[in-house]
Amino acid sequence: MGPSDEPPVADPDGCFAVADEAECVASDVCTALFGVPAECADSQWCVPDREATVFLGCRPFTICKPFGKVVCVADELGTHAFYTTTCTPMGFGPCEPGSEADGSEPPPCP
Repeated sequence: MGPSDEPPVADPDGCFAVADEAECVASDVCTALFGVPAECADSQWCVPDREATVFLGCRPFTICKPFGKVVCVADELGTHAFYTTTCTPMGFGPCEPGSEADGSEPPPCP
């Protein structure tokens, strides 16, 4: 997992610290970020369930260029990958192997 590919963002309203999806969605100054869990199979990213959208984090309101990518985050349980088309959530970075270069959604997992 590499560092985030997006520049640092000022957060005067404390959006990055919001861990609750409902609180982030209800805010007028924050943007909720979502993704779909992804897995790496045969050196290629795949998506087991396209409908399994997960709240990835909160950030100050911004308009992100829509572009599909697989982002990863590590915690005490290991590294977790998600396909998203929004801004890269705080604490996430590009996954290895690299996400889809053309921005397309990974295929369903076998």
